[in-house]
Amino acid sequence: MDTRDSTATAHYSGEPTLWVLLLGDIVIYSVFLIFLGFDSNRQPELFQQTQAQLNAGFGFFNTLVLLTGSWLVVRGLQVLGKDGDAPTAQIRASSGRFFGLALFAGVVFAVSKTVEYTLKAQSGIEITDNIFFTYYFALTGFHLVHVLIGMVVLWYMRCHVRNSTTVSRSMLESGANFWHLVDMLWILLFPIIYLV
Repeated sequence: MDTRDSTATAHYSGEPTLWVLLLGDIVIYSVFLIFLGFDSNRQPELFQQTQAQLNAGFGFFNTLVLLTGSWLVVRGLQVLGKDGDAPTAQIRASSGRFFGLALFAGVVFAVSKTVEYTLKAQSGIEITDNIFFTYYFALTGFHLVHVLIGMVVLWYMRCHVRNSTTVSRSMLESGANFWHLVDMLWILLFPIIYLV
């Protein structure tokens, strides 16, 4: 005999329409990375020599920063708990602190990338120097735009939980999913651009 509640529905994290956007982003990045792989196989010496001009320390540091940011977002959602849409003011404030710290992680990432780009410019490296640097600046720059959008989303999430007596879990999960996409894209970009 099946004792499951027939009225129970599956829970999907965030808004379904956002998943279409996230999938579209993944497809776009995948296409770029396929082209990058194709071009690196055609010009392996150029890619190897040019990649050596990057500082993998920046890439590793930024990876740690984004992973920390994602962990903070998860903690912010966990603090709210799974049940109820009207958490206490103390719980909302605690959740807001985690989202605020995740936002700070985004700021650290953006500053780090700005410093890295500035150092490249000071050493005379430009996006038009060769195909590798075209990929480097285009892919990491497009990712930085995602980080900046994610920071706005995190700021909104922080304001929402701190200032609303009821919380929209679906909205918060959608924001968290976007931030996790930003993190995942960087985890793909870091080894491919800086290490491989």
